[in-house]
Amino acid sequence: MKSQSVLKFFFGWIFRLFFPVRVVRREDFYTDGAVMVVCNHIHLLDPALLVAHHPKPVSFMAKKELFASRFGNWLFGRMLGAVPVDRDGADVAAMKTLIRRLKNGEVVGVFPEGTRHRDGRMGEFHSGAALMALRTGATIQPVAYTRSIRLFRRTTLVVGQPLDLSDLAGQRVTREMADEVTRRVRDAIAALRATVTTE
Repeated sequence: MKSQSVLKFFFGWIFRLFFPVRVVRREDFYTDGAVMVVCNHIHLLDPALLVAHHPKPVSFMAKKELFASRFGNWLFGRMLGAVPVDRDGADVAAMKTLIRRLKNGEVVGVFPEGTRHRDGRMGEFHSGAALMALRTGATIQPVAYTRSIRLFRRTTLVVGQPLDLSDLAGQRVTREMADEVTRRVRDAIAALRATVTTE
């Protein structure tokens, strides 16, 4: 997505000035083939800052209300390549779009809590992201914000290693398997958040 690269170039310095982020283990961002980057959700700017710091273009889902205005449709749809999603129910069209992008070898960012938790706690993770990754063979990489993003206050984004799902290879993809992978993802993100205090 060339348009996303343009945004990174022009707005990257704005993010660094007003919303500074320390990226821990930036070199571990996985960029080989289809990747699903899974992250906890604390602030409205989580997706934008993830896009700004990831070395490759990242697609993500955004609530359809953000596309209602011309500016919103231009920013989220054309420039960021986001996919509008109806949060009132299972949006099959949005899921199919992301699956198609993963099959094309792209990077997709997902916030499986589905909503922000401004107090920093992690909510329940939904299994739709894991199901998409399992059905497309995408690599799942957990990353974690350690605290909410605030103006002029530095937050930390910790990059984890891709999940090892070799024990599930060759098995039929089921809802139970997706639930198990979701549990592993949540545990991995919780562990990443805990590592910051020791680094």
